[in-house]
Amino acid sequence: MTGLSFAHMTAAPSETTENLSSERIKTPSMTVESDFIEMGQFDDAKWNWAGESFIVANKNDCLQITKQSERDRDRRDSRCETDMGVFGGSNHGEWGGKLYTMDKDGTKTVIKKGNIISIFKMDDGDVYFLEGLNHLGFSEGAFYRIEKTDSGVRCALLCKFENDSPEAYLKHNGKLLIVFNRKISTVDLSGKEEVLFSDLPFGILYPTSITVFGDHTFYVGTRGGIFKLDLQPKKITPYEYRLLKDNRPSY
Repeated sequence: MTGLSFAHMTAAPSETTENLSSERIKTPSMTVESDFIEMGQFDDAKWNWAGESFIVANKNDCLQITKQSERDRDRRDSRCETDMGVFGGSNHGEWGGKLYTMDKDGTKTVIKKGNIISIFKMDDGDVYFLEGLNHLGFSEGAFYRIEKTDSGVRCALLCKFENDSPEAYLKHNGKLLIVFNRKISTVDLSGKEEVLFSDLPFGILYPTSITVFGDHTFYVGTRGGIFKLDLQPKKITPYEYRLLKDNRPSY
């Protein structure tokens, strides 16, 4: 979709600049002010074909922006060492994936089939994982806890995400802050989901990361640029990478 407009949700440039300054947004290598252009409209096809993706993080209350390396972009496996053993996960998109345990000799025992986004421990000490697939109009995901049993382990389903797949997450205030293709939600450890933003334009932009400043300002790294999202009042501001090339094929 070309020329997707967010003008009705975007703050005036002076307000945006003021907000950016108040959050002390700076990085050693990239800054919003010098490396990105605030867009009233953005071309998601151009961003999609750009081939460059960006990662955002909150480092000491400053926004850190880095380019995603090809190695990180192509990495599809996850690993988590726990008291129950070592768990691994694979994600091969439409070709599937699996959750498995890994013995010391490298032997893998499959626990569950599915596209594993990430395996991780939370503050309660338990082990969780996110699962999801977004392909050709099909999009769904789930949130699980891995539980020990007398015979091994089992995967306890906590929350199923209908019609949307998780792409990246952040541990925040004892919950997960998750960016999907079309929404941003928080999910607590019981599986209760609260949708913060919906109808977002991330479908073909492959979100890499999400971070937060305070309780109401969020940043999402994607292919082609980054987004700032304000919760109160709700608005979204796209920032296109200043050196972005238009690599779309000409037919």
